[in-house]
Amino acid sequence: MKGGIFLSQFVYPASCIGCGRWFSFDADAWWCNACEQQRFVSSAAMRTINDATIFSAHRYSCEPVSRAIHQIKYGCVHVAVSVCARWLVEQLKQIEQQFSGSKLLLVPVPLHPRREATRGFNQSFLLAQQLQMVYSQCDVDATLLRRITHTLPQAQLHADKRATQLLTAFTTLKQPRADATYILIDDVVTTGSTLAACITTMRAVGATRIAGLTIATTAVAPNV
Repeated sequence: MKGGIFLSQFVYPASCIGCGRWFSFDADAWWCNACEQQRFVSSAAMRTINDATIFSAHRYSCEPVSRAIHQIKYGCVHVAVSVCARWLVEQLKQIEQQFSGSKLLLVPVPLHPRREATRGFNQSFLLAQQLQMVYSQCDVDATLLRRITHTLPQAQLHADKRATQLLTAFTTLKQPRADATYILIDDVVTTGSTLAACITTMRAVGATRIAGLTIATTAVAPNV
């Protein structure tokens, strides 16, 4: 066994997803001590969007965290999804305490089918899947919300235009469960327009217990 580990270190050295440095192979790591120290001092944050509490594990200004998110979003680096999902467990436990006694359902923020086909994946869905694997008290519900309007990428738009183009971007495919707390999952929250639109759409069909969970937030902004 030790020989196999030594060989894997020689043939498959690991590259940290936060800084790119190479270090000895560990299938459960992929995150160096230097980046972990920076992440440790990047405090969690909460903000209110459309009267729902959004929990974020970190601030986007933490460079290793923002690089890890970039690896997920644009590189589909699955090991980055695994690493980042573990960061969300503490916030998920807070949501569980807030909505005690209800079923926790993770709702990945959907991409428009055209964009998902182009990208090849939905990073929010991958994150929700991995989070369910590391915290089995929740399930993934990827069939509640659907994105029906193909819009410009949010990063290319000013905040007011983001909100406007998202007003009718989502629809629901079924009635929400009365016994469930729905937790919207996304990689990062910026202006909050996307999550606000999702929350409005879900409330319109009767969802009453809604929260949000992201890897990072760009700022602790005023209520949206």
